[in-house]
Amino acid sequence: MPDGRVDYRRREASRVPKPTRDQVDAAMALFDQDHRATEPNAGRKFAVEAPNGKRYPPKRLLELSSGISRRTFGGGPETNDVFKDLGYAIVEIAPGSADFLTRAEIEKQHSRVHDQIGSLDDLSSRLFAQPWQELRNVADHGFRALDGALLPGVYLVAFSERDLQGEPARESEVYYIGMSHAGISKRLNQFIRGLKNGHGHCGAVRHFQKHGPYDNANNDPRRFFVTSVPVPARVVKGERTPDDLRRLGIAAALEWYALARVKEKTGKEPCLNSGVGARREGLSVLS
Repeated sequence: MPDGRVDYRRREASRVPKPTRDQVDAAMALFDQDHRATEPNAGRKFAVEAPNGKRYPPKRLLELSSGISRRTFGGGPETNDVFKDLGYAIVEIAPGSADFLTRAEIEKQHSRVHDQIGSLDDLSSRLFAQPWQELRNVADHGFRALDGALLPGVYLVAFSERDLQGEPARESEVYYIGMSHAGISKRLNQFIRGLKNGHGHCGAVRHFQKHGPYDNANNDPRRFFVTSVPVPARVVKGERTPDDLRRLGIAAALEWYALARVKEKTGKEPCLNSGVGARREGLSVLS
């Protein structure tokens, strides 16, 4: 600079690594395998989006693809431009989004609070008509493949050696039934963490106690699958209306309806719902 001061922005930009597309693809695979389950899947403001829809933290991805510490270069436009030049999309993450969604994606889900939801029988039929999706893959994509994942609703979990991907949910395959008022994806994230550490989700805790910690790297050939149905409603106390409260009651009742459907068809409750210590206070004793 003319006055002798150092332009740190220019210096940081000059230090930004310039990996190849092949190096970035390899870094994405490495992140998926070793880091996705334990690290944020986006930066504070932005994410690199791969063609398959998975999102990655830009600076961390640049570090993995170049071998150069992310502490030596800045973030923001300079880093994002590296990926744009290689043909990747950059998406802006909504502040506070635990699933690393954009503001538009969040607003689209929350705009559904006036959707017609039908009767409990209708909701139960919809729940069991939904196709199974592999839980880890759904989580890796920020739960965007799950209809209304940010909304209240009920979810089914299967644990199977057989690949159930894309098949309609069958009562005999249901390993656990859960419900969340705070958001389906929030509760499923707790389930995933509980499978590894034995805390935070009673169904996951019961699996942990019986089988030990579960992750993608272990030798268990069985995988978790999930399907769900949302019951759109506002949940913030200062914003929810009488109709929203009724909808939240329907979500809680739907959990019981799903449990009854499984027991009616199979003669027993799902494994993780019928375990010792399943009962807790309140309606959400199953989740």
